[in-house]
Amino acid sequence: NKEELKERKISKISNGTPNTRKSHQSISNEVNILKTTSLKENKITPVPTNNSGKTFKLSFIKFIFKFIKLIYENITGMYAIWEDGLNNVKNIRYSFNDLSSGSDWFFQTSLNANQSNNAEKAAAISKDSFVYVVWSEINTAYQIRVKEIKLQGISWLDAGGTLGINDNTSHHARNPAIAESGSVFYAAWSEENTNGSDNVTQIRLKKLDRSQNASNTNWVNIGRDNLTAGINFDSRYDADHPELVFHDSKLFAAWQEKNIFGKNQIRIAFYDDNLSITDNGTKLVLDNVSLPTPLELYLSLIHI
Repeated sequence: NKEELKERKISKISNGTPNTRKSHQSISNEVNILKTTSLKENKITPVPTNNSGKTFKLSFIKFIFKFIKLIYENITGMYAIWEDGLNNVKNIRYSFNDLSSGSDWFFQTSLNANQSNNAEKAAAISKDSFVYVVWSEINTAYQIRVKEIKLQGISWLDAGGTLGINDNTSHHARNPAIAESGSVFYAAWSEENTNGSDNVTQIRLKKLDRSQNASNTNWVNIGRDNLTAGINFDSRYDADHPELVFHDSKLFAAWQEKNIFGKNQIRIAFYDDNLSITDNGTKLVLDNVSLPTPLELYLSLIHI
């Protein structure tokens, strides 16, 4: 049976800031369509279409891939990062194209710490000719792993051991997000707070400061210093799928969190190093605090 072709449209894209959480990416040459297919090849080649852009064909052998991310780095080129299922084991892989005339996509190896272990849900950002990737990978529990991709090779941002940057490496951690400002990296993810059936997933948040030491791999907790509570609005209820963005020198985090009725609500907090420690024991200001601008939130009861 023929594999079903999948198309993802990337509509007219112009210069701007890359958005790592959407298909739309900023590149100088317009890219109209990214086609993905499964054929009898193990490489990635460009297929010309018209003068307004390129169509790229990504071809693989007998496996399913998903959750593709396109990252444009304005010095080195375009990166495609995805989750594949070769031999029924999920790996995080990436490919690179310098976007020069007639250039191919270079198929690169797995980013996994262990290619025999399942990995999933990668997120990525670009900065100064580097691409930074965060994902979740199983060990005894799912670990949050972080790597730096550059033309000369790949290096770890989490020290490269068997364990990741989890708040508790014996607890499953999933669905990470990553952001950066001034060579300080921030990662957020959802993490179970126990190993038992009573576990409640918490949003955990850490930062890696490389502003003074470019080889630093020490991630520091900037959420609550609490074994069972993350930055959740209410730590009694599951929270998941965080997103991170910077605005006005502040790191904003958003996530979904169940309420007392089991319905997901959207919650938001911001972190600012210049803040005093707040009543919740961190420099995080949550959306249930009455504040003047810039954070005035009127949460609805929309059920997601």
